[in-house]
Amino acid sequence: MRLSEYKCEENIKQEKKQKNEEKIENMYEKYKNFNQNDLTNELFNNIAKQKKDGTFDYEKIKNTITQIMPYLNAEQQKNLLSILEKIK
Repeated sequence: MRLSEYKCEENIKQEKKQKNEEKIENMYEKYKNFNQNDLTNELFNNIAKQKKDGTFDYEKIKNTITQIMPYLNAEQQKNLLSILEKIK
């Protein structure tokens, strides 16, 4: 790989990272004032829409939850696993 190719690849990675950060910030702004009930309703509405249009991917969600579980306390883990069972 040439240096110029490496720099281009690094720029692409940086742009993707920046877009992901912006997406997370936008989601935070959208949902920051929601209470737990509002968030749960929004989640189930989004899941229903995804199931309807064929984009719902249970395994991807399950894998993501598995990755974040170590960072949650026992109550959060219990709640998340309960939600995971409901969305099957």
